[in-house]
Order: sequence, then structure tokens, then C-alpha cells
Amino acid sequence: MVVEEALYCKERKWDIIAPAENFFSEFDKTYAKYFLETRKRKGIISRSLWETAERGRSLSEIEKKERNPRLLPKVMRGKFKSVIIIFDDKVAIISSLRELSAILIQSKEIRDTMEALFEGLWITAGEYR
Repeated sequence: MVVEEALYCKERKWDIIAPAENFFSEFDKTYAKYFLETRKRKGIISRSLWETAERGRSLSEIEKKERNPRLLPKVMRGKFKSVIIIFDDKVAIISSLRELSAILIQSKEIRDTMEALFEGLWITAGEYR
């Protein structure tokens, strides 16, 4: 499973773009809990770009430190339909449950290209409050 590959990243660091409604928010709650707990146990930190705040849910200071969330500019809202996770020399793209597809690309060049796009969004993203 592509999402499992991300949990075993060597660098323990992700850059992630996640739409408000995504695989993790739609999938089995038991798996989502396992995924978050495993991520925390493995010490994976991220820089996260989100469309909106998580439906009124506030993050603890620890969660903010682990996830480093920022909000995408308004012009980008609704443009992402899939979760993108950039890690190690890989890029994982995970669709919603409606399409139920995922792809894992292992390529330093493609990873670097996606990282450049992420950086451009990161510097224009707003603070998560």
C-alpha cells in the first residue's frame, strides 16, 4: 500500500499537500488512527499544506510542531483532489476513495520538481491558527 511506504521513510520527514476531503478523512477510522499513531511513534514530522482548518478541530501544540500546518492561498482551494506526500526520493499521490487509486514514484528528479512546487506554495501559504 502506497501510504504504508510513506510510514517507512528513511528521513522521517514529509512535505504533504492535503485537500479538506481526502483519503484519510474518508477512509476507515480505525486505519486512520493506526496511521496517525504509527507516524507519531516513528517520529515523522511534516510541513503540511491544507485547504482549510480541520473542520473546527484545534491542534495541540505538539500536533502543530509535528505537522507544521499552513493554509493554501484561497486561489488554490479546490484545486487539489488528491493527497501528495513528498519524502526521501519518492512522491506518493493518493486519490479520494471515489477513485481509489494511488501511485508511488521513486525518482530524485521528480521528487525535486515536486519539492520546488511545494516550496512555492509553502512561502505563499497562510498561518494555521
